[in-house]
Amino acid sequence: MIFRLRPADSGQGAVARADEASRLLLERINGHRRIVLSSTVVDGRYTLRVCVVSHRTHHDRIAESLEIITAEAR
Repeated sequence: MIFRLRPADSGQGAVARADEASRLLLERINGHRRIVLSSTVVDGRYTLRVCVVSHRTHHDRIAESLEIITAEAR
């Protein structure tokens, strides 16, 4: 899954502001040290990536990850 923060407006520099906000979001999420997300650039836009690599990952870990991401995105 990839995602990014959407620009609040469509004015000049909106994409750059959304890219920077997404970078800061990634730092806050990874700062929890409970989950680690990565980033990439898609169509010139900075995006965050979630990748679950263990087939033994339990639902409670996914739920916790979503809670952290949602809380930090507010």
